[in-house]
Amino acid sequence: MFSNGDLIWKSHVDKFAKLVIDSGNRYTLKTGNKLALGSNYSLQAKQVDVDGKKVWLELEINGQYVDDAIVSTDSGDHTRACILNKIQGVNNVPVFKVHVNRVYQDEVDSVVQIDGLWLIDFTNAKTIKVGDMFGFYKLIQINSGINGSNLGTLIFRRTFISSSDRSSDNNPIFSQPT
Repeated sequence: MFSNGDLIWKSHVDKFAKLVIDSGNRYTLKTGNKLALGSNYSLQAKQVDVDGKKVWLELEINGQYVDDAIVSTDSGDHTRACILNKIQGVNNVPVFKVHVNRVYQDEVDSVVQIDGLWLIDFTNAKTIKVGDMFGFYKLIQINSGINGSNLGTLIFRRTFISSSDRSSDNNPIFSQPT
């Protein structure tokens, strides 16, 4: 939904965060209502201005404020990104994106229609390092990317553990982002 124009090659291959939601589904929220996004994150429509064609949205985790924005639907691309600092030591990290399709008045309430959501679980992000184990795989090398054609690689070695001996396979496994 939001990939056009995103420069994912600026990511860090040693940083991980669970994807909470990546949806092009349509959601409607009335003023004051919250949409549960998963992993204790929610999005609230604080105020809908039908005449001004905009909505004030607030992102929360565990009921605590994270970020808010006013998104206009009369011009631009109707998208808002939440960019945070100090996520595993990295600044300017996009952690949430929302696309607002329109705002309107139904019989009683002002309503916002959202048709794009993307969120990572930034509060539980992790940094991995050489030597970390993932099941039977040990991370033996991290190569950072340099551009859109070279995103970086993680190199793992499978380790076999039996009751009688501990050995490792000498053939490393390469993992490269797609």
